[in-house]
Amino acid sequence: SCAEAADGYQRRNKHAGYRMIQELPDNSCFFPVGMKASIIKHLAEQDTALVEQNSSLTLSGRQFNTFIQGKHTAGFEFSELCGADSSYLDYLKLSEQYNTVFISNIRSQDFASRNSMLRFVWLLDVLYDKKISLYATSEESLTEMVEKYFSVNDTERCLSRLSEMRHSLHLKA
Repeated sequence: SCAEAADGYQRRNKHAGYRMIQELPDNSCFFPVGMKASIIKHLAEQDTALVEQNSSLTLSGRQFNTFIQGKHTAGFEFSELCGADSSYLDYLKLSEQYNTVFISNIRSQDFASRNSMLRFVWLLDVLYDKKISLYATSEESLTEMVEKYFSVNDTERCLSRLSEMRHSLHLKA
């Protein structure tokens, strides 16, 4: 399961273990950047309307570029969804339109920007509260990046939410 893979990551060699996660679960999870194609394939099995193409969608009056889009799924580069101008309202609108969100290429340097970090916190809050499935690829463990860059208050909440989002109990029925 994703929870076991994520927990096992903490116990194994940090870089080798993280890249050894090969199985895709049926719930929210976080993977190395190189697994993007595998995740898209997995999501396409769940959302038959999923099309891998560069497209865009409008959320609360703002245009966002997607690399995949389907009836239930939307995929974004981290820089597009959290690095650019976006707001809590955009994330609420996203949660109303899709039940699965895929964020690709989260890099530690993205969290060096306080604005990107805050947007990520808002996004996590909305996805967690609305029970939206989250798939993400990152260059290193999200846990490590959160611990390194986030304030104490945000760190505890984010780590708790990321942990909860790894379990199928979080997801919509």
